[in-house]
Amino acid sequence: MAVWRVHGLDAIMRQAWEQGTVLAGVSAGALCWFEGGTTDSFGMPLRPFTAGLALLPGSYCPHYSSEPGRRPLYESLVADGSLPAGIACR
Repeated sequence: MAVWRVHGLDAIMRQAWEQGTVLAGVSAGALCWFEGGTTDSFGMPLRPFTAGLALLPGSYCPHYSSEPGRRPLYESLVADGSLPAGIACR
């Protein structure tokens, strides 16, 4: 996300989305469209990510039931307000 922002791709993605372009991705490629979620993109341990593009409201948790640790972390971050409620996917 930091690299996208430095190069202005965040604005380009927002403009494309506002013009009706379908934007998609899996794992971190899906997380980027939300306000935030859980990630291991910076290495372990899993941690909250709060610098998404916020094109979609709320948070996103990839690998919710397929990786141990994702579900309890996501649920605790939503419960304590660190992340807004959102969507979790297998």
